Amino acid sequence: MSNLLLGLWIALIGADRIDLAGGRGPFVLTPFLVLTPFVLISQAWCRRREGLPLAITRRAMIYSTTAAALLTIVLISVFVAPDMQISASRASLLIANVVATFLVVLMTVDRPDAARVLARGAAASLLLFLAFDVAEVLGFIGRGAESMRLGPALFRFGGLQIIGPLPRVAGPVGDANRGGFVLLLYAVLIARGERNAVVRGAALFVIVVLILATMSRSAVLGALATLVAMILLRTSVPSPRTLATIGLVATAGLTFVLLKPNVVDRVTAVVMSPVADRLSSGDGSAHTHLALIKRGLSEATESIPRAAIGVGYGTSHLVLQDVFPGDKYGNFHSLYVTMFAESGVGALILMLVLLFAALAIGGPWRALIAGAIAFNVFYQTPAEPAFWFLLASAWLAVPQRAAVRGTGTPL
Repeated sequence: MSNLLLGLWIALIGADRIDLAGGRGPFVLTPFLVLTPFVLISQAWCRRREGLPLAITRRAMIYSTTAAALLTIVLISVFVAPDMQISASRASLLIANVVATFLVVLMTVDRPDAARVLARGAAASLLLFLAFDVAEVLGFIGRGAESMRLGPALFRFGGLQIIGPLPRVAGPVGDANRGGFVLLLYAVLIARGERNAVVRGAALFVIVVLILATMSRSAVLGALATLVAMILLRTSVPSPRTLATIGLVATAGLTFVLLKPNVVDRVTAVVMSPVADRLSSGDGSAHTHLALIKRGLSEATESIPRAAIGVGYGTSHLVLQDVFPGDKYGNFHSLYVTMFAESGVGALILMLVLLFAALAIGGPWRALIAGAIAFNVFYQTPAEPAFWFLLASAWLAVPQRAAVRGTGTPL
């Protein structure tokens, strides 16, 4: 039963088109939120029955402390938000995602069968993706309903994002870009944990098709970064000096952009060239993304108090009403810029620490962490539990050299 719940939990981790409250609650009651307590209880019972103590490593302590510091800064920013109710609700969702994924990973990271269970859950979710994609396309062309009720639960198939005349379908995930990120996570889980070569190959092929169906350039960018990182990490292990150099270069680049935000204008000029227009989808979204990033940097550096504490977590839409009129979900379309603009420089630094430290110590998760870093340049995943599951998994991964030698205390 504990394995069944864990597999179901990962299969539905991003399924926010399923509202178990039937649309009657103050927020979407996703399967992730409902299943998490049952997964934790079942895993705790299983560990007690097997006499397996819960190991709190230094990595777990550092991750939880860093994440707690980030959440504290986010909560502080709520008090300066122009709409405290929206900011507080979105901060609460962030806390739920961070805490829930950390606890589940902590309970399962040292279980020998966890990789197989997660892989089977990810593979099973592909059937749900396919079913939702078909229902969404049928609803889009007027041959199917835009929603369906099953008992108290509400399944939503409408409200699709589109490119030209085509819908961007993302299965049970409400946003096509986030859907692509969830599928990337599933690809890594299946590649790591599925032992049957036929099942593994078929599942990875289906994931490629499903990612293409999202028409998400951020997902493609994340996939390419993941593949490149897999090749590099397979041939050599970066030394601490190399990792420190990468971190310093990234920090220097970010500092330069913050001090010279007009540099984005030059990038925009390149993106809007005739060659780039031919390569783009023609909807001008690349230009819009760069313009939003420039706008976010401008908002974040408007004053010293603004740079220190931001405009309030989850309230970017309030300063972007001229861009997204009437839209409660408008943002700067970059995790780093949005975190800086909404919660200040401290939140940005802590987020970079969480990501780049995971890139350095994340073991088998490092390639996907590289993909997540790239994905979040032009998008943002703080409201996506799959992102926090990835971060927790990378931070809590057992150091392989320490495990082989059996000496010393794992970091």
